[in-house]
Amino acid sequence: YKRQIFELFKKTFENKVTPLSVCEVHFTQTEHGMDTEVTSSFNGKTVTTHASGNGRLDAVSNALKQAYDLQFELVTYQEHALEKSSSSRAIAYVGIQKPDKTLAWGAGIHADIIHASIDALVTAISGKECLFAFSPCGVVCIVADEAPFLLQHDDVQSRQPFAEVFQALRIGKAR
Repeated sequence: YKRQIFELFKKTFENKVTPLSVCEVHFTQTEHGMDTEVTSSFNGKTVTTHASGNGRLDAVSNALKQAYDLQFELVTYQEHALEKSSSSRAIAYVGIQKPDKTLAWGAGIHADIIHASIDALVTAISGKECLFAFSPCGVVCIVADEAPFLLQHDDVQSRQPFAEVFQALRIGKAR
C-alpha cells in the first residue's frame, strides 16, 4: 500500500520534464547576487534567457518567468541529502504560489543539489496545484491531478510541510 502511494507521489511531484524543461544553465557570481543564462524549452519552443537573482534558484526562476511570461512566486525551498556518503544524491522541494493564490509543488532528485533544485522548480511549474487536507481521524488526503493520496497518521503528522510529507513517504518505502 505504501509503495503504491509512494510511486504515485513520485509520478506527480518528482522530476517532471513536460511541458517545461531546462536544457542548460550557466551562472556568474556578482556583487549583488547571481546572474544566469538558461536555455529552456516550453511546449516545443526553445529559448535562451539571461536573468539575475539573489541566488541560483532565484535567478533561474526569474529567467523562466521572463522567457515564458510565467506568473508565480517562489514561496518555499528545502533540500537535504538522501544518503550519508560523498556520492549521495540530494533532494530539493519547491513550492510556488500562482496568481490565484493556489500552490504548486515539486521535488527534484540529483547528485548535484543545484540540478535537483532546478528540477524541483520545473516540476512545480509543470504540475498542478494540490491540497493537503487533515481530518480529525488522522488521515491526510493530498489531491493532485485528480488522484487522491490517503496516508495514515503514522506516516504524516498534521500541518507538516510538503518536504516532510515527501520525506515520510520516501522513508516509508525504504522500510
